[in-house]
Amino acid sequence: LAARYDPAGYLLYVSARGELYAQRFDQDRVELRGAPVLLWSGLSVATFGATDVAISPSGAMLYTAGELGAGARRQVVWVSRDGTVSPVDSPAVAGLVNAVALSHDGTRIALDIPGATRVDGSDIWVKQLGGGPLSQVSRGGQNWSPSWSADDRSLLFMSDRDSAVALYRQRADGSNAAVREVAGLDVNAEYATASDGRTAVFRLNRGPGGGDLFSLHPGTDTAFTPLFPGPALERSPTLSPDGHWLAYTSDESSSGDVYVRPFPTVDSARIQVSTAGGGRPRWNHAGTELFFRSASNDLMSARRLPGPGMRFDRPVVLFNLRRVFQFTTRSWYDIAPDDKRFVMIEAGVGSEARRTDRLVFVDDIRPELARRMAR
Repeated sequence: LAARYDPAGYLLYVSARGELYAQRFDQDRVELRGAPVLLWSGLSVATFGATDVAISPSGAMLYTAGELGAGARRQVVWVSRDGTVSPVDSPAVAGLVNAVALSHDGTRIALDIPGATRVDGSDIWVKQLGGGPLSQVSRGGQNWSPSWSADDRSLLFMSDRDSAVALYRQRADGSNAAVREVAGLDVNAEYATASDGRTAVFRLNRGPGGGDLFSLHPGTDTAFTPLFPGPALERSPTLSPDGHWLAYTSDESSSGDVYVRPFPTVDSARIQVSTAGGGRPRWNHAGTELFFRSASNDLMSARRLPGPGMRFDRPVVLFNLRRVFQFTTRSWYDIAPDDKRFVMIEAGVGSEARRTDRLVFVDDIRPELARRMAR
């Protein structure tokens, strides 16, 4: 989460669990030597994994110690349409979780968890609901933004392995190696796949608006096709269950709103769903309702009106999202198969308790480094 170089020849870094590690570092060759050594535990970790640690040229060190910060204490929960919260499973799924994706049959949740098994990466894990195990799927590099294949047998996720960001596919039980599906992405890319798996929509940091939507057919196309290039910034693409409608967020309005277009004939219509700001749209399983976050941080519901074309009733508030962790470019909520509740990441678990963070000063860390490294 945070790395600091000591001129004496060490790299010090903090894991998502608040552990401080040290490893020898060859500055001339720009490479790490030997295995990392745990120095101390209990460093404070806050929202988005932020942590405070500093080291001077003389070896003096300053860091913040304490429990995980309120933003880092997260728990995966069910939230009903009236806002009632309940644990997603027993034992509870808690920790530094960044994204969730519920399988189509509602029996498993894919999670994006940083620093669970190593200090330098994040991985995709799967929790079997009903008291089942939490199992690691991805290995190697940074891995994030999981989603399920239509048959729930495989997971798609972003990864920067092989020194480039790409979309990978891997069996959900982790029994095979990940296979690269789409290359040429960036760390802030977002994606949505059609139920047949033959078409995907990507949000990439390119185009006239600096962030536009592109289509591609995985396995057949090698170039991204811009959908509606222009000066606006688009994000959060999501395809309806039948693959015929694309919902997304655009800042073409002053408040930034949710829009829907036919797909793939995106130029034939444009329907504005939110009227005072909106983001992160998601379809229900029947394609008859669109959920999104309002500018006032409420989860909204807009129901599709009967008849030809696509028209929506006035959006209504379901509940407030003030306790929900929201990662801008990742899926921080999903919808149960019956469309009656949502799986979300509750932030600040236990934050009502008084914070006990304290500032720790180490006069000279080098004697301790020498002693630990000599083991």
